Amino acid sequence: MPHEKGDILYNRYLIENIIAQGGMGAVYLAFDQNLSLQVAVKENLVVTEESSRQFHREATLLGGLKHSNLPRVTDNFIIPDQGEYLVMDYIDGSDLRKSMNDPQPLPVEKVVQIGATICDALAYLHNHQPPIIHRDIKPGNIKVTSTGQIILVDFGLAKVEVEGQATATGAQSLTPGYAPPEQYGKGTDARSDIYGLGATLYAIITNTIPEDGIARLVGAAELTPIRKLRPEVPESVANAIEKAISIQKDNRFNRIEAFKAALTGKPYEEPVSNTIQAATIQPPTAPNKPGPATNVPDNKKEGKKSPFLWTDLSALIAVGFLVLIAGILLLVNFFLTSSHPAVVQPTPPPPVRIIERTETKSAVVSIKETRASTPIIATETPQNSLKPTLPAVVAPTTSSITATGPAAVKTDQIAFTSERSGNPQIWIMNADGTNPQKITNMTPGACQPAWSPDGQKLIFVSPCSGLKDKYPGSSLFMINADGTGLNPLPSVPGGDFDPSWSPNGKQIVFISIRSGFTNIYLMNLDDSSITRITSHTQIIERHPVWSPDGQWIAYQSSQNNQNQIWLIPYIQWNQPKDYTSQDLADFMPSWSPDGKTLVFSQGEGLPWLATKPFNNDPAARETRISDTRPASQPIYSHDGTKVIFVSRTSDKNDIFQLDLGTKNVSRLTNDPAADYDPAWRPSGQ
Repeated sequence: MPHEKGDILYNRYLIENIIAQGGMGAVYLAFDQNLSLQVAVKENLVVTEESSRQFHREATLLGGLKHSNLPRVTDNFIIPDQGEYLVMDYIDGSDLRKSMNDPQPLPVEKVVQIGATICDALAYLHNHQPPIIHRDIKPGNIKVTSTGQIILVDFGLAKVEVEGQATATGAQSLTPGYAPPEQYGKGTDARSDIYGLGATLYAIITNTIPEDGIARLVGAAELTPIRKLRPEVPESVANAIEKAISIQKDNRFNRIEAFKAALTGKPYEEPVSNTIQAATIQPPTAPNKPGPATNVPDNKKEGKKSPFLWTDLSALIAVGFLVLIAGILLLVNFFLTSSHPAVVQPTPPPPVRIIERTETKSAVVSIKETRASTPIIATETPQNSLKPTLPAVVAPTTSSITATGPAAVKTDQIAFTSERSGNPQIWIMNADGTNPQKITNMTPGACQPAWSPDGQKLIFVSPCSGLKDKYPGSSLFMINADGTGLNPLPSVPGGDFDPSWSPNGKQIVFISIRSGFTNIYLMNLDDSSITRITSHTQIIERHPVWSPDGQWIAYQSSQNNQNQIWLIPYIQWNQPKDYTSQDLADFMPSWSPDGKTLVFSQGEGLPWLATKPFNNDPAARETRISDTRPASQPIYSHDGTKVIFVSRTSDKNDIFQLDLGTKNVSRLTNDPAADYDPAWRPSGQ
């Protein structure tokens, strides 16, 4: 539970206010009674081995830094049975997100000044021994004080590079538009910070978030030139920023000092040694000649062709050998496939249609749609609409899933995400945890399964590299319960996740960050039209779920500066109401089969399970139903007698079951790998 104003931590720090609050704790504005100055106190309530290691790493990391554009850590301590605390300079000022809300973007000279200052701070970090990579540069992490001082803050994702050792990494809470593509695969180096800073400067010089790196990588989007959005920006400045956010790392600047020189128009000579590269040793190169930066295309690499050497002849021999092997494999494949039927590819999805609506004073969009059968006029999808590539799907060779119609649906099964085969995939098991069967084999991973009302199909998210708060670059896919019939649903660049099927099976409600913000969308499966339900820009919405009667959608919202469960009526999207309003955080709601109760996680740090009746009684209170902590992702069984949920044990997630009658908790999965995202198979109709 967060500390309140007036509390004193460690017999020294008087709490004055809560600056920010999240799942692992809060950041407080406090008064240091020993030194008589204001400080920021960062709290970590989830004291596991990994989180504690990360917290101490950040304390050690910041404690040794001394730079005018970086915050100082002045103290860290542990309060037994409560949490860990990090004390640092309180930076009194506003971050650069505020400037993006102004009608006019910042003056070019100011943007260049900010960029040059952060370049200096990053040069200090990158030249530190061992080098430090920030990995989360974005407008929200650059603050400008009342005196004009520019400070780079928040080292929660920082990485220390130690030669010969695995890199120590923080949480993977990445921000679409600002995170480089390689960060989703943990292959970061100093050039990843160059990308983050370049994307930040792009955003504040145009008041537009750049197209997401993953979407650009797969060809689903192209970067809009800066001068197209703001023609008065000097070509040299635009070229420098655009080069910094090249998709391929090799096309960016090799060092942050080179980026600063190109940005400010000053000469720069790159050192012959000490060039930062990604896990490779490069031969010495001649210094770069001063001059304006050039914008290298994303998919092309710079370089001059070398004279023919013996190494080239060796390479040609190797290529020839590979071609020979490929020819043999093609012949074998020909003879094998000639006696087997061809694999039928999924039918391409129909074009997306987007329905946009206006925002009301309550920050919830209004809609004129009715339940009548009159078609809704919608705009066509932009030309850069995402067409997900279909990786191979391997159906289970031995499976008890043989349903061919609603009457054959097995209701004592659970779909879930598991990492037991490597990257996350969708699995199905019996309700007692036995007979797990993998039904997807998506190369980029798959997660968040959600059942159709008849129990015949699943909808899921891919790419997926693990359990995340958001899934930038992801799309929705549909698959039969036996692993056949993989079909991508229409999408656009950004990221679609948290899907939930309507009770009539004709619509999908989901979360998308395609607009740059976390909003709720609705997809009509009959015509693939997509309706945007909410349009908040400062509120995070997650986990929408449909009531059994199809009249309400419950979801998680940060509208009151703390996660609560909200309800919004179907069609009347402009009339949401706060369902839980206690001081405790509530998130991840799920409906009971009869629609009379919602179950959800409650509390920060180590949440428990709670329920609340769905009625109009304002006196109705939440009820704690289990002492197992942490508990998240609760889902009712189809008969309403049990709740399955996820809890963390031995530094990994597993699926558990709560019997609502006896209050007994049993463990359903115990694989060495993580299991999460449980979904109980419905009884069908």
